[in-house]
Amino acid sequence: MHDLCEGPAVKNIIKNYLREENGATAIEYGLIIAGISIAILATVLLIGDWGVDTFETIQSYF
Repeated sequence: MHDLCEGPAVKNIIKNYLREENGATAIEYGLIIAGISIAILATVLLIGDWGVDTFETIQSYF
């Protein structure tokens, strides 16, 4: 079992793992989605309050 942890095969596996960029890309997409979600939430909250006030004002005329 000890022989499996030595040799060029393990070094190649480690090198390939460190070169892999799929994880970094997934994290980048996650950060982009999080930023867009925060922007949408902030917009909805701001427009939501304004929308309620607007409809209450319109309703008060009738």
